[in-house]
Amino acid sequence: MVEGVTMNDTVGIGPAEAGAAAAGLAEELRACLDRWSARTGIRAETWALPAGEVPPRVARAVLTALREALENVERHSGAATVSVAVTAGDGGLRMTVSDDGRGLPSGSRSGSGSDGFAGGRGTAAMRAAFAETGGTLTVHGVPDQGTTVTGVVRWSGPRRRSGRRSGRRFGRRSGRS
Repeated sequence: MVEGVTMNDTVGIGPAEAGAAAAGLAEELRACLDRWSARTGIRAETWALPAGEVPPRVARAVLTALREALENVERHSGAATVSVAVTAGDGGLRMTVSDDGRGLPSGSRSGSGSDGFAGGRGTAAMRAAFAETGGTLTVHGVPDQGTTVTGVVRWSGPRRRSGRRSGRRFGRRSGRS
């Protein structure tokens, strides 16, 4: 179970998603999006999901931010479609959630975020989740063209691929070059 994940059945994050680090973040994200889309009637497109292991604290940040982003899409955007891409590699993870809704009002650019958008509690929760991992989160929107939330966490060194528990990394045995 991923500790610290806030459960919220309204967007489909429940006990199943809490096992994201162990069961695979990609599968948990896909299930969450499928349930959310079925409940809201908003189409959810998945462009990319991580293929390997993601550190548990990063998985928690992604799930928290995704939950908040989906709540914002449902409450405020009027979107017909939301697109999600989460990619991870040796250098880190990037999460992008974009919708085709109303975008941000033109006067909303005077905020405290690095992107100039302060947002509300949901935006603050997304930023805090990524900040706890050493990452950043930005929100960009264009009136009548949609909003994009992007979270980035950087790390160094290779990550083991899913299912590898021995000293092997990326198909090589430890001690071999």
